[in-house]
Amino acid sequence: MFKKVISVILSVIIAASVLTKGVGAVSGDERVLNIRIVISKNANSLERAAAEFLRDTVRESTNIEYPIITDSEGKKGFEIAVGKTRRFDYDVSSFADGGYVIKSYDGGIAVVGAGNRGNIYGVCRLLKEFGGYRCFVAGDKLANGGDALNIPNDVDIEYTPFFEYTETDWRLSWCDSHIYSLSNGLSGGVYNRISEDLGGTVNYINSFAHTLTAGFCSKDKYFDSHPEYFALRDGKRIPTQLCLTNEYVYHIVLDEVLDLLKNRHDPEAALQIISLTQADNQDYCQCENCKRLDEENESHAGTMISFVNRIAEQVGLMDYDNVAIDTFAYQYTRKPPKNVKPLDNVIVRLCSIECCFTHTFDDPDCERNTKFMSDLYGWGKICDRVYVWDYANNYKYTVCIFPDFGVLQRNMQILCENNVKGVYVEGNYFGKCDAEFGDLRSYLIASLLSDPYCDYDKAMREFCDFYYGAAGKEIVEFINKTSENAKKGHVRCFNSVDKTLHFSRKEVKECDELWENAKRNTAHDEVANEHVRRSEISWRVWKSSVRKGEFEFFGLFPERMRLYRDICDFGIEKFCEWDDLEMKLPLHLILSSPNE
Repeated sequence: MFKKVISVILSVIIAASVLTKGVGAVSGDERVLNIRIVISKNANSLERAAAEFLRDTVRESTNIEYPIITDSEGKKGFEIAVGKTRRFDYDVSSFADGGYVIKSYDGGIAVVGAGNRGNIYGVCRLLKEFGGYRCFVAGDKLANGGDALNIPNDVDIEYTPFFEYTETDWRLSWCDSHIYSLSNGLSGGVYNRISEDLGGTVNYINSFAHTLTAGFCSKDKYFDSHPEYFALRDGKRIPTQLCLTNEYVYHIVLDEVLDLLKNRHDPEAALQIISLTQADNQDYCQCENCKRLDEENESHAGTMISFVNRIAEQVGLMDYDNVAIDTFAYQYTRKPPKNVKPLDNVIVRLCSIECCFTHTFDDPDCERNTKFMSDLYGWGKICDRVYVWDYANNYKYTVCIFPDFGVLQRNMQILCENNVKGVYVEGNYFGKCDAEFGDLRSYLIASLLSDPYCDYDKAMREFCDFYYGAAGKEIVEFINKTSENAKKGHVRCFNSVDKTLHFSRKEVKECDELWENAKRNTAHDEVANEHVRRSEISWRVWKSSVRKGEFEFFGLFPERMRLYRDICDFGIEKFCEWDDLEMKLPLHLILSSPNE
């Protein structure tokens, strides 16, 4: 069985008497009326912050405040011990950063975490499991229905993260969403930073991507005076990629990396990453030295990994033990090199941009995904720190449906089973076209990054019931229909609308009925109804594009005008990453199909 051994052991025996509002847990027949939070007399700042987070979260939801005491005080009532204490000290030294245990002891329950984030993640897990606390949408608070914690007498949970780095930019509320990251186990710090006192994030200490020529050995600084530092293409030097076999380029980049570390290195961080990644084009260098090295390795990754290894080796020699050098396996560098292996402090970020996202990565009948799996296997054989940059968006028509919900879980399991260490899932990072199911996708991706083997269907139902209210059932049914229908074709992250779904007229009518029921069921719930109508826009855009439903025949022009007005009313300003609403969207909707 390929499934990674999940480090979650939950054995719960619920006693006849449990917590009611304001009442503590039960130890035998003893009812304890109050809960106290216990930390060590010598608690560090992370343990103290986790305890305060627990206290404050419960207080905001219930108006009940659990006092924080130290383990130098005697036992009194039911206790929640946070961090290593005299009450309960558990060895978590073998756990990865962010791992934790939640275990019962005589008179209480203990949360003991590993690394910088283990205690706070463990507290969030305790709140979720025994208080129903959730943060479904970025920007919201971690909250429940106002009930007190309901803690059984016998709890035994162990968890260690499946990935050392997890992040998605599929978050439509561009605000301080550190609560969202904490409660859903996201560790990456590109788009949202968790404060250091709450455990911090895994940070790229320079730019996140496409840093060569843009940040390191900048074309603006060097190209005019030293064009030889840059790629040779068809006998001409161009500023869009570097010549990675040029010795001066190596020394310039090395000096810039070391200068960056001198100013921004944090020895207390669990991991810091420096990105040395190719620019976003196909203009790799064709000079004699680069060409020879690539040919020897049967991949353009030959020059890239050789170059990055040289930088990483020097960084390692200077004892930056918590620093890794990151590079891409992207487009022309995706194929693993034959003769060079990444050093231990090198991260290779494999990008799935060419894949199909309506079939799982391991579908043997999907040619694009078969090729990706071959590269994933290949990098896994030579690199101990493979990350994956995955995609969950149609960048050509983000406002329309992207039917990838049926593959999200299995794909994440595949990455886990192939020893991938970090995952970033790119979505609607540019905003302004937030229709479809962005908030749902963000929550599900976060759930899968935290546990690829979670109850995915339950997570979807919980979110949809919260977000869409009485229409949750219809929304789930619609998503399942689109996910199944999309398997008839292959959908990429740059896809024409007409190739996304393949519904007959009868099936379109069935889907229309689901949306009508959803709107009718939420007629008295203003917020849920707005969420339903916004998400329905993606369905209407698809119908408009393929001229089905109300967009057939004589309804085409007036319905497109109505759709355009609704899009404007919801504040949607873009059709996709590069479309400007005022210039292009009316042309799409009124004059023609977006596919024409």
